[in-house]
Amino acid sequence: MPLSETLKILLAVLCIIILLILAYKLYGIFVAKTAVEQAKETLKQIVDEAAALKDGQSKIFLIQSPKTWALSSWPYIPASGNVLMPNDCVNKQWKSCICLCEYPTRAQQLGSVAGALAKDTPAALILSGGTSLTNPLEIFSAEKGVLAFCNNVGVCIGEGYEKFLVTIENRNEPYPILIDKILSTNMSVKGNVLELRKNG
Repeated sequence: MPLSETLKILLAVLCIIILLILAYKLYGIFVAKTAVEQAKETLKQIVDEAAALKDGQSKIFLIQSPKTWALSSWPYIPASGNVLMPNDCVNKQWKSCICLCEYPTRAQQLGSVAGALAKDTPAALILSGGTSLTNPLEIFSAEKGVLAFCNNVGVCIGEGYEKFLVTIENRNEPYPILIDKILSTNMSVKGNVLELRKNG
């Protein structure tokens, strides 16, 4: 086979490979949802599922995405009386809201602005199960806690219910929950309060 024909075949194969790579990337852009879109869809599903419940009813509700984000409810009012709430909720003048906020993974924390906030902070350790809660204000703080993450990248909703409560078993005040795998919650509606309580 002459050299020119071999060169043409190699160029054709290279062009086909490049086209396949571009097609795959283009497909990924249109098909894959961004984490923010996943968060919006998850919050919509929460409100839609809760709307189907009658007062006093509850059901198991699974949350799958976005992974490594934290589900939280607001406001959080510590003993000092200062109301803590994400900027998005304050700007929309909601009295209560539920949010999904980006929670940087350890790999993302290194070298990022969010990482400067997240690395070894009380919220990072508590949400990942690395320590017990000693000061509830630390996990919610605007400097290092979930509030900082919500003000950085978060999606909130505050309509449809007078109050939202996201918490864990045996607590009756807000407590954020990390979505690190499929999250099983007990969803209930009591009066005009939507509650999501982590199972287990």
